[in-house]
Amino acid sequence: MNADIVMQYVQAVPQWVVIWLAVLAVMNTLSVFFLRHRVGWVVLLCWLIILGVSAWLVMQQGGITRVVAWTHLIWVPMIIILGLMARRPSETRLVNVWLHVVVLCNCVSLAFDTVEIVRWIGGARGIIGA
Repeated sequence: MNADIVMQYVQAVPQWVVIWLAVLAVMNTLSVFFLRHRVGWVVLLCWLIILGVSAWLVMQQGGITRVVAWTHLIWVPMIIILGLMARRPSETRLVNVWLHVVVLCNCVSLAFDTVEIVRWIGGARGIIGA
């Protein structure tokens, strides 16, 4: 994904969206620090899938469109798996806190993505910021 596409998107959306996406990215990327625990691997795998598929879609579309929201549907099985894992607390409080925060962030992401998917289904398929 080239910098022009990203900047076009960043300039087109409200500042709070950019901040929210940064928080979401940081929370999911923190999974690399928890790879001694299964929850870290689950989040990292889902995050890498989303990044790869999203980058491919952006390149295919020639910019960021609402179709990218579909990639976040992987959060659904991830949240279910993490919810089951959360029932058996980890040996460290830090892992448990991160697990709950990352689940919360991805649930919020799903809420936003649901709106974007509905808009995409309704025909809003253009490049955001074009």
